[in-house]
Amino acid sequence: LQTMNNLAATLHVAGQHEEAVELLRVVVEGRTKVLWEAHPKTLASTHALGSALVALGAPGEAADHFRTALTGRARSLGPDHPDTLASAQALGQTLHALGRHREAARVLGTATGARRRANGPAHPETVGVTQ
Repeated sequence: LQTMNNLAATLHVAGQHEEAVELLRVVVEGRTKVLWEAHPKTLASTHALGSALVALGAPGEAADHFRTALTGRARSLGPDHPDTLASAQALGQTLHALGRHREAARVLGTATGARRRANGPAHPETVGVTQ
């Protein structure tokens, strides 16, 4: 599954988003069965699937995957963990792109507060939440 995940990442970077999405669906399903749905590797692949879906032009479905990754990461890693905040940022940006501005502002506001607490207000990751 790790090799398939790595291939999907390479396909995504190469612009072969449809192939990346297909492979990541298999990886997420496999990791859910072998590990469990809240395992950090499963959640990382779920987040990656969201990213590939955004690139493919399917932000609505991507938002669902980012939300799943965010919820799982917050529970298993904690609300201020960098991976949790990466999923929050991705979800917020995707919701913004979908025109769901109030929900995006809530998600991004929470992520910005957590980044400020963890890194300070001028840190690139703090500033990046709102971009």
